[in-house]
Amino acid sequence: MLRLSQNRLIIISSIFLTLFYNYKFFKDFILTYGFITSNIFYFLSVTVVLTLLIIFLLTLFSSKYTTKPILITIFTISAFTAYFMDSYSVVIDSEMIRNSLQTSFKESVDLFSFR
Repeated sequence: MLRLSQNRLIIISSIFLTLFYNYKFFKDFILTYGFITSNIFYFLSVTVVLTLLIIFLLTLFSSKYTTKPILITIFTISAFTAYFMDSYSVVIDSEMIRNSLQTSFKESVDLFSFR
């Protein structure tokens, strides 16, 4: 059985988060700047910096016993936000997070729809 160290798990998770949960970001980035030869290094540097930032933050807040619960929480939240951003073409900012925390349960149930 393959055993992953804490650091390797964080690196793999960060790469996965960067590549698969930021589809809208990368799509808008390419639409804005274009995917031409002069912008390829800029695109790659943004991707690497985003991955390194996630690695840094996960390493900073993770310990032997908190790494998996933190990653489970981050993957769950990322899945919900990526779905919401891709389905409704919105960008989640601090104001949207504040509004969602102030919403009552009755209000939030009215917002859900099955499509």
